Amino acid sequence: MFWKMLKSDLKQKKGLSIVLFLFITVASVLVFVGGVQIYQFFTGSERNDTACKSSDMIVYNPRTGPKKDDFKRYVEKAIDHNPNVAGKYKREVRRISSDCVDFPAIDESKIDSMKYAEHYLMTMPKEGDLVFSLDDQPFAVENGTVWVSEKLRETAFADVGQMIRITTDYGNTYALTIAGFYKQPYATNYNKWYIVSDGDYKKLSEEILNPVDLYGVKFKTKDTLILC
Repeated sequence: MFWKMLKSDLKQKKGLSIVLFLFITVASVLVFVGGVQIYQFFTGSERNDTACKSSDMIVYNPRTGPKKDDFKRYVEKAIDHNPNVAGKYKREVRRISSDCVDFPAIDESKIDSMKYAEHYLMTMPKEGDLVFSLDDQPFAVENGTVWVSEKLRETAFADVGQMIRITTDYGNTYALTIAGFYKQPYATNYNKWYIVSDGDYKKLSEEILNPVDLYGVKFKTKDTLILC
């Protein structure tokens, strides 16, 4: 009975037929687009993890301090003896105090995500947590420039061509031009990475006296992401 009444109404009211047709068409398109986006989200995340060699956990071990050797032994033992660890890499970076980084558009001391975050100067990652530009392309870092993450761009209202000033432990200030923004690896979400050229890193690291060993760890399963 319902379908007969609907069929009769549609014949008598052509406007209703057009509206109903448009509604069904739009709904179908939205369902299709939503399905594609969900598929891309799940399959794309896996592809990105593979291409970027993304870590499940990153551990920072300071090379300075009275207990640096004890902590290093603890970290490396925990990684090497954990049966759930599928792979790891290790590299050196330099930690920068949050009040030694200056973006032109913000006051870092008034933004908690800048003030309380850990900031690290480094060269281009080569073994794991690889970074790509916002259009998924590899890039090279030229002397005098720096690349920062897309999330840091939003926080600092940064733009290409702006200058970041980094003050070293010697009190010298160096200006680096933002050359671009990279997609931030998952495990680094809570830290700020400043990627510079090999030459600039060598020069700045002579005055930034906080060397840190960075460990990127990949687990076989993600049921429990702990080392100890």
